[in-house]
Amino acid sequence: MCIPSSIAVATEKSKDNGENVLPVKVAELTPPETEKSNASAKYNSATRATTEKSRDNDKHVLPVKVAVRIRPAAERSNVPANSNGTARTAALHLGRQASSCVRALSDTSIIISAATGENCSKRAKFGGMRNKFVDMTTEPRTFDVDYAFGPHARQTDIFNTAVAPLLTCFVEGYNATVFAYGQTCSGKTHTMGTGLNINSASIDTMGIVPRALQWLFSWAQTSTTATHNVALRAGIEIRISFIELHNEDLVDLVAQPQAHNSKSTITIRNDAHGNVIWNGIKEVAVTSAKSAMDILRNGSRMRQTSATRLNAVSSRSHAIYTVKLTQTQARKSDSDKNAKPVRVISKLHFVDLAGSESLKKTLEVGERRREGISINSGLHALGNVILALSNARGNTITHIPYRDSKLTNMLRDSLGGSAQTLMIACVSADKTNLAESANTLKYAARARNIKNRGGVQLKATVCSPEDEIETLRATVRQLEEK
Repeated sequence: MCIPSSIAVATEKSKDNGENVLPVKVAELTPPETEKSNASAKYNSATRATTEKSRDNDKHVLPVKVAVRIRPAAERSNVPANSNGTARTAALHLGRQASSCVRALSDTSIIISAATGENCSKRAKFGGMRNKFVDMTTEPRTFDVDYAFGPHARQTDIFNTAVAPLLTCFVEGYNATVFAYGQTCSGKTHTMGTGLNINSASIDTMGIVPRALQWLFSWAQTSTTATHNVALRAGIEIRISFIELHNEDLVDLVAQPQAHNSKSTITIRNDAHGNVIWNGIKEVAVTSAKSAMDILRNGSRMRQTSATRLNAVSSRSHAIYTVKLTQTQARKSDSDKNAKPVRVISKLHFVDLAGSESLKKTLEVGERRREGISINSGLHALGNVILALSNARGNTITHIPYRDSKLTNMLRDSLGGSAQTLMIACVSADKTNLAESANTLKYAARARNIKNRGGVQLKATVCSPEDEIETLRATVRQLEEK
């Protein structure tokens, strides 16, 4: 449940009597006159760390939500007779999913088991146990998640159940992230809707991003239909950016057509408040879902893709499509009628991660092998961040290895930061992918333990520097006329 943005200051519940009290500033602890023992000194240090965290009274606990989607099986008869060898290999690889090792027990639970067949003796390392193996023939494993979607789940079911609640929070002023995680050829790009077949997608096969754009502009646009001119409601601005991370190089998919041969100047830094700032990224203001879809379509065409032995159209880079929403609102709590309105700024990231690859299966060489190693390296760093965050307990200070890769550094706000995050774990039901599917479910289970802390982002300055200068000039002209 989202906390309304109209709440100006949050209250804390007293641990003693449960009554609501106003937040207070934390005073410095006075050093005692007598010498304290080492144990007491450690206690005071922990107390100070706790009181420092209690200052964030406007922050609310935002647990990471996890959805699991089982990729539907492909039919062998759908393989074109005149397709090349790589495409046929990828399609036939999917066609072996007749005997699945993963299935949804309910709307919130997934079971994985080797069951029977030629691979029944396979053992998969998963479940968070180091140096131990679980025999999948005798010990099937059940995972509890927030949303479980079987192979027959429709795109609209996934959007309405898991994504639509996140969009409601987004338009209220909260940052949000939706990212797809899983091995190669598990259906991540299809689920997100960022593939090359955006134009041919029907209403039934349309992915999360196009559906979210339609939902957002339906909410943001004016209700009048007297003219064909589409406009956003007053006080609303929507800007779009689209980037990819290929071999640890950041590429702007919006600015690239204008500067195809120019070197990327995108940098990542943190501001004084700990927020992640992406510098050098081009943002385009849009007023309709069509304009936003054009950016998605053109960027998806330029994204690095290639055919592999496991996937005919394999994504060779991580892609992040960002929607920045700025809402100008009046101050509801101020008695001064002349008080300037505030800007509520929220960002929505759609992250389509490249799939992890087993080099023993892909047998790639050269550039494809280098790309696979880079992809696995970034996903390994992401797994380490998820592990560190899931093991963090209470006020314990734990090192989170965000800087091990650009991917984790960019997702810092989404994992352990201030965003409301939905992780969609895509798994293959093919028993040859048993170990990869078990590993994906393991990290999905760990991600559920991550607790973000965030709130509505408010800024008192509502005008750009140019608008502010123009306003001051108009004031000067009025004074001169008097």
